[in-house]
Amino acid sequence: GGRTSWPGMTGEPMKNVITTSPRNSLILLMDHTAGRIPEAVSSSVATSTESCIAIGTLCEADGPTTITLTTELDGSGDCFPVFTGHLSVPSSRLSLFNTGMQELMYLRLTGATAHVTVLANHDSEPDTIIIVVEQTAHPPS
Repeated sequence: GGRTSWPGMTGEPMKNVITTSPRNSLILLMDHTAGRIPEAVSSSVATSTESCIAIGTLCEADGPTTITLTTELDGSGDCFPVFTGHLSVPSSRLSLFNTGMQELMYLRLTGATAHVTVLANHDSEPDTIIIVVEQTAHPPS
């Protein structure tokens, strides 16, 4: 570390970390203006639509899950990728919600599309989740 990064500085990584025991052991990554939540959540960690990724966490009774929302992966520990894809973010604000639709944290993007990689340390009930958001400068033509 040592580097101080201010939110909104171009090119600086942005990183938010929380430890939480979300209700229903589920968190939702989406743009609040456009997110369409998956109708059925599969047994895998991540289920998605074009505008929302539902990510399963450690069962809330078993303890908290540490979730990192970042623009740059600086080491994944024992986590492995469980989801890779593009999300539509029309308002350029990509937020992480619990199922009660409380915003847990967010990233401010410059474009309307984000490339998202979700890493987790377990394939069904992870207690460590890393969400890496890369901005796509121009939507693929």
